[in-house]
Amino acid sequence: MLKKKENKEIKVSDKISRIIKSFGVKKVFAITGGASIHLIHSIAETKGIDYVPMHHEQGCGMAADGYSRISENIGVALATSGPGATNLITAICCSWFDSVPVIYITGQVTRFRMKGNLGVRQIGFQETEIISMVKDITKYSTQIKNKTEIENKFNKAFKIAVEGRPGPVLIDIPDDIQREYIFKNLRKPIKILTKTKKLNYETFTAKKIKKLIELIAKSKRPIIVTGAGVRISKSEILIKKIQKMLNIPIAPSWATQDMWNSKRNYVAGSFGTHGTRAGNFIVQNSDLLISIGARLSTRETGSPLSSFARGAKFVVVDIDQYELKKFNKFGKKVDISFNMDVNIFCKALISEINQNIKKKKYKNWFNYIKNLKIKYPVVSKESLNIKKKINPYVFFNDLDKYLSKKENIFVDTGSTIAWIMQSFKFNAKIRVMHDFNNTAMGYALPASIGGIMASHQMNVTCVVGEGSFMMNIQELSTIQKFKLPINIILINNGGYSMVQQTQDQWLKSKYYATSADGGLSFPNFKSIANSFDLNYHIINNHNSISTIMKKAYKNRKPTIIEILVDSRQRVSPQSRFGFPIEDSDPMLPRKEFNSNMLINK
Repeated sequence: MLKKKENKEIKVSDKISRIIKSFGVKKVFAITGGASIHLIHSIAETKGIDYVPMHHEQGCGMAADGYSRISENIGVALATSGPGATNLITAICCSWFDSVPVIYITGQVTRFRMKGNLGVRQIGFQETEIISMVKDITKYSTQIKNKTEIENKFNKAFKIAVEGRPGPVLIDIPDDIQREYIFKNLRKPIKILTKTKKLNYETFTAKKIKKLIELIAKSKRPIIVTGAGVRISKSEILIKKIQKMLNIPIAPSWATQDMWNSKRNYVAGSFGTHGTRAGNFIVQNSDLLISIGARLSTRETGSPLSSFARGAKFVVVDIDQYELKKFNKFGKKVDISFNMDVNIFCKALISEINQNIKKKKYKNWFNYIKNLKIKYPVVSKESLNIKKKINPYVFFNDLDKYLSKKENIFVDTGSTIAWIMQSFKFNAKIRVMHDFNNTAMGYALPASIGGIMASHQMNVTCVVGEGSFMMNIQELSTIQKFKLPINIILINNGGYSMVQQTQDQWLKSKYYATSADGGLSFPNFKSIANSFDLNYHIINNHNSISTIMKKAYKNRKPTIIEILVDSRQRVSPQSRFGFPIEDSDPMLPRKEFNSNMLINK
């Protein structure tokens, strides 16, 4: 180890801590280990930044992801080498597929213990080539080879994480480099977060904007699909202005449902394989679909892709050229494509609207939308009459009554996310967050920790099924340690309902590995709450919902609210594979189905 030169040099790990701090990061979610301990000590001893010790690297990564989604800062997760690094991979996927900028840092064995090109599997203890493993799920992944690279590579990583289509990066740092000494002066950090974007686009794009205006003028049943790109590009205000100027209905993807008030007639509602009946009929019967910043995965389009909005002119706006090119491969014609930042597109469109188009009323189209939403309510009369246990549609449809005006909800996967997206009353103020494209079991609990640590002024609710809860249950200790006032709504239906629904459709309702009879087991959740010194409530019938929820939300403390749901409850409607999304299961009588169709089937 090199000797420290008085007042001129500091340890490399100290400099790394200062670099991270210079980008506005306040928290680093970390687990210690032989190859990360120097970095943790440096973070602990740097004023203005702190570490949050958690109990699983996956939890660290998901907390950093949740932190990044909520705050203007970038989430940072730190792990040691080997299994510490590999445990981050699921969290990295959450950030990658949802375009969330997160800095993942891993320690590595000392350089003289690396296998290099010897052909062996490992030399150093817990040596693992993490860079090659994460290459396809990061925007940038690099290993520090020399201490002189530190500043350049960290600046580059932060910049790449947020520019263009955002996403995660990973920096791998050998332990011996962390312990070396380096000049302490920092260069001024790169400005990476731009608040405004100049309206600058090519003449060719301007021609396509005019062509779009022509399609809008001819359309009788237009719909705008909003995707995560709207929020990532900070275009929420612009897209709402466009909706108002054009009077075109909105079909939000799950990532943007919380941007809109679901009570408004111009909001079609959830669509896709797990969308509402009304939302699916509306999207599928449009004659012009304008997708803005939405990836349009198979969960949204159904299979085959060619069945999606098949009677509509198809317009797509996406910053990622590969997302635009994929449609032709799957037999879906794109009439106009815009490979550009959503913010710039919105400004260009608004400019053209002001000059060349008048607002249309779309009277017949809006009547159709209104009638469908009345005809197919998400909460049926039958579900209200259940006496034992809870119907999740009833519960989530009323959940907004108990939340703060600006609640942040982190939702886990499976039936839980489908139920809440179909039935929750969105009001454009409450945020609902999920790892929408990776949908990893266990995401919501650690992500809610990152979310609440982004600002202690916000109220956070975690909604999680009992199966997903078990995946990162150890992070209850983090909630306990920091006394985080998170209300955990635990949906307990005794198994993996979403997978059971697949078993119903394909495997004769044999619930192997998805139920108690199939070998799956769960603990007593009241005992779990008690062991972590958390408040606990249980709701097992509709009559007790209001009383208990009001009590749990009156004084915010770390709390588990267990909701007992009938194990036979399924996501309804849900599209079967091979059927267009409007023809969802349980299928409607053919006469009724046909009466809702405005296009050729």
